[in-house]
Amino acid sequence: MTRHGQFWRLSVADDGPGIPDDERMVLNRATETSLEHGSGLGLWLAKWLVDASGGGLTFAVDDGTVARVDILDEARSQSETDG
Repeated sequence: MTRHGQFWRLSVADDGPGIPDDERMVLNRATETSLEHGSGLGLWLAKWLVDASGGGLTFAVDDGTVARVDILDEARSQSETDG
């Protein structure tokens, strides 16, 4: 984990086949249609939890996939707004 401003970032790298483009597009749009939808609940659940925590879930694709979870550091965020 590393600090990025008011956020903590957790990066998970995988050199496997990665997350398919259509799965990432559905998550980025945050909507599903009968023709375009995710294949499971895992990514949706991860995105929902991170979003509810005031963070973000992003993916970088380059020889596999890097998933990045940014979580707001409430204590640091509060001290910066107070100071």
